[in-house]
Amino acid sequence: AVQRTYAPQGLIGLLLNDLADKRKHFVEVDLDDPFFRVFTVQLDGSIDFERIGLKSAQVAIDYGNPNNAIDHKHADFVFEPDQPTEQKFEVFMNSTADTSYKYGVQYHFDPGSDWEGRAYSYEIPAIPTDDRTLAINPFEHLGFLEARVVPNRIDWGVIDSIDAILSYQSPTGWNKTKTLTFTSALSAQTWKLRLDDPNARSYNYRFIYHLKDGTKQESEPFTTETTAIALNDPFEGALDIQFIPLFAPGSLRMMFIDVKYDDPVNRYRREERLELSGTSTAPVPLRISLKDRTKRSFQYRLTVVKDNQLRQSAFVTTEETLIGVSDNV
Repeated sequence: AVQRTYAPQGLIGLLLNDLADKRKHFVEVDLDDPFFRVFTVQLDGSIDFERIGLKSAQVAIDYGNPNNAIDHKHADFVFEPDQPTEQKFEVFMNSTADTSYKYGVQYHFDPGSDWEGRAYSYEIPAIPTDDRTLAINPFEHLGFLEARVVPNRIDWGVIDSIDAILSYQSPTGWNKTKTLTFTSALSAQTWKLRLDDPNARSYNYRFIYHLKDGTKQESEPFTTETTAIALNDPFEGALDIQFIPLFAPGSLRMMFIDVKYDDPVNRYRREERLELSGTSTAPVPLRISLKDRTKRSFQYRLTVVKDNQLRQSAFVTTEETLIGVSDNV
C-alpha cells in the first residue's frame, strides 16, 4: 500500500462545497483489514451431473510451499448431485503473502450410465492459478462426444438391417468401438463417448448393409468430428414415386397398386404392393433404390374394389414418378 496526501484546491474545493456529507466520498482503508490477512477462494461446482454421467467431483487445493509445514495449507472439497454447488477455501495468508495456489480435480463417473470411456475415474494434475473464484468445469479437462446417427434416405423394401460401426482412436493409444444396428422400426441412436482430451474429437465410422436377398454391402470408412451422421442406403440413385389419388373420397372401397422393377444385368428385382383406402386423399410414396441409375423404367397396375366388384388394369410401363390413380379401370 502507498500513502498519499490529497489537498483539494481550486475547482475541486468548490465542487466539494456542494456535498452534504463529504465522508461518503472518501474511503479509509485499514491495512489490518481481513482482506489483507485472509486468503479466500470461492469454489463453484454448478455441474449438470446427470447429463454427463458424473457421480462426483473432488477438488484438492494447496496454498503455499508444501515443503514448509507452517506456510502450507491443504483442503479437499467434494461436489455431488443434490449437494451445495458453492464451497469456500479460507486460510490466513502465509508469511510470503502468496496470492496464487494450486488445485487438482478428480472426476468419478457412474459405470451404469450410457457413457463410455477409457476409465470411470480421472485425475487432473495440479494446476496453478491466482483466480479467487474457481469454477469446476469437466468440459475444460475432458471431452464429451455425442455422435448421433440419424436414418435418412433408406429403402427398407430391399434392406433388412444396417450396422453403423463407430470407432475412436485416442492420441494416447486407447480405443473404443461401438456398433449401432438399425431396422425400419428404429429411429436415431447416439454413441456417448468420454474423451481424455477435449480437443481430440475425430472418429471413424462405416456402414454394413444387410439386404433382404441375404447379401451385404459395406461402405468405405469415413473420418469426422461431426456430432450428427446421416444414414443413407448404399445405392447410387432411387425412384421416388408418388401415387396421387384422383378419385372422389368414398367412391370406391379400396385400391391396390402393384409395382414391378427389373434390372436383369445387376440381378436386381423389386415387387411391391401398395394399398389405398377409399377415403385416401394424400399421395402414397414408394422408394425403389437403383443399382443402375440410368435404368428408371418400371411397371405398375391398379386393382380397384368397387360396387362389390374387382377390376384390374393391365401393367403400364413408365419412367414418370408422379402418377395419378383413379377408379376408371
